[in-house]
Amino acid sequence: MKILDDEVHVDCTVAKYDSLDDAYQAYRRAIDFAKATVDLAAFATGKALTVLLEKITEPNGLTRGMAFNFPDLESRCTLFEIGKAGFANALNLIITEPELMWALRDLIETIEIPNRTPVNCARAIETLRVQITPAEMDRKKGWAILRKELQISEACLRQITDNSTSWRHGDRVYLDGETTMQIRINSWVIMNRVLEYRRRGNKTLPLSEFPLLT
Repeated sequence: MKILDDEVHVDCTVAKYDSLDDAYQAYRRAIDFAKATVDLAAFATGKALTVLLEKITEPNGLTRGMAFNFPDLESRCTLFEIGKAGFANALNLIITEPELMWALRDLIETIEIPNRTPVNCARAIETLRVQITPAEMDRKKGWAILRKELQISEACLRQITDNSTSWRHGDRVYLDGETTMQIRINSWVIMNRVLEYRRRGNKTLPLSEFPLLT
């Protein structure tokens, strides 16, 4: 890695490069390396520094913007579509309930920094549980209410929370890409259901519209 005129360059050597997934796997490692370098400088200077990787030069020499798109995530948002009605109402929901805004940020950060997926998704779902249930309610009862109101299976929630335990305790064990993506997708669905729940006046989501999430 090198920094030239405030631009960060990360060179990657990969075993193969045939698809967008190969590009994303290279990005996963490059962003961690770049952020670690800049974070160390921020630690030494006490400054709020950050880094974004915006372009990729492929093995064929072609340079293009690096914006990864996940259709599997896009299709999970039923509350509104970009450019159509509903966005303003959804925005009002999250800016008047800051905890929803923070949970949303935790989820979006998993695209930018994939290796934060286990911790961020679990933290987002924990935040949503607190928002759905009464303030002083026991955690176990709170999870049961969240499942009932949003039509979510216990196994689905456990996959998200259990896979974060080691990471939250400082033991960052390997988590395969398929499991990581499934955790992210289900967390997206739960976030969308919480917003739908708020939009509908905090009424239990009907199974006919929201099949049990497993």
